[in-house]
Amino acid sequence: MKSKEILLKIYLIIFRINYIISSLLGLAPCSIKIVNRSAQRIDLTLIFSYSRVGCAYNIVLIMLCVVIIVIGVPLLEEMQYPNDSKTLKTITITLSTMGNIGAIVIISTHAILQRRIIKIGNQLHEFDRKYGDKLIGRRANAFRDFRRMMPIIFLFFIWTGLLVTTGIAEEEVYILNSSVWASCFSWFLTQYSLVILVLRGRFEGINNALLATAKYPIGFEENSLFRGSVTNDRLIIKNLSIMKQARKEIHKITREVSRFYSFPVLIIISYCCCCSVNSMYYCVLTLIDPEVDVFTNIIIIDSIFWTLITLYPIVMLSTSVDAFHEEVCKTADIVYDIMETYAPNKDIESELNNFAIELLHRRVVFNACGMFSLDCTLLHSIFGMIVTYLLILLQFKPAGSDSKN
Repeated sequence: MKSKEILLKIYLIIFRINYIISSLLGLAPCSIKIVNRSAQRIDLTLIFSYSRVGCAYNIVLIMLCVVIIVIGVPLLEEMQYPNDSKTLKTITITLSTMGNIGAIVIISTHAILQRRIIKIGNQLHEFDRKYGDKLIGRRANAFRDFRRMMPIIFLFFIWTGLLVTTGIAEEEVYILNSSVWASCFSWFLTQYSLVILVLRGRFEGINNALLATAKYPIGFEENSLFRGSVTNDRLIIKNLSIMKQARKEIHKITREVSRFYSFPVLIIISYCCCCSVNSMYYCVLTLIDPEVDVFTNIIIIDSIFWTLITLYPIVMLSTSVDAFHEEVCKTADIVYDIMETYAPNKDIESELNNFAIELLHRRVVFNACGMFSLDCTLLHSIFGMIVTYLLILLQFKPAGSDSKN
């Protein structure tokens, strides 16, 4: 009971942090209530509902982005840039404008598609209600779930470091122009990563239930599990059928999630890659400045934090997708292992064959509008892109701009 209480507290902490920050950034316009499912059990459920206040708040954020574009972006022309680079100035102003426009698109999309968010959330709630906490409980321990907090903690560290170094470097104009899109984009990718981890937990529960079925037939009655007779083939077939249905439902929810995030993640990752090139270019120009002092070192550290704020969430997302795919692929291995165990039983073998066919045709792919996959292969492409464009940009540095006026 204590372990479950610990897990529940961890989930609540992660959820509340995610929900509060997402709401402040316009990424969770709907209303979400946490209620007890049963007075006798330590069990909570989430209820999603439409919120007009959330929509109104998103409109305010959109207006803020418009004000930043109109008033804040022109101020970037007055900033000092390393080696007085006109190329860097043009890129910075362009990216700042595009970033705020992108933030407007993302925030407005969440407001317009609020009912779709509610639908996905309530589908997941219905899945948990239908199959109980037994499938969900057959997974991660408290320490492993605590590790889910570490990416969020590290992101907070990056945000804090960025604010401090930017303030010391006296680049308040830049942080003013970039605060909305930087926080919105980085948290959007973090939110997507956490959602994928939640879905992975459901697949993990199904996999562990399948493993348990191979050893001890498990009966599903009134959301409870109990061990049945090992020789009860009908019970095994029933369990396999129910778990096949559970996987079908969670697969459907996963596809809905993938489709919802597909277009926004395309915009954000493409933009973050451009920003990372710009930040590294800024850092390189500062490094080759002959007048290196403490202030210059602060600017270099600031550029590193800007690079982290754009790249780290992508790394987090890609590793989450890889972990998800790894868990999903385990299902096929488990099914074939069970098939070998019950090979003499034609009825069980037939049910497992049907399960295997569904696994073959019901694949889950997280991508950005089909243009690129979000797994770790994306990181290889981004690394190659950054190196290539950084080398190209360095060719535009005028020969006579190696010293400041």
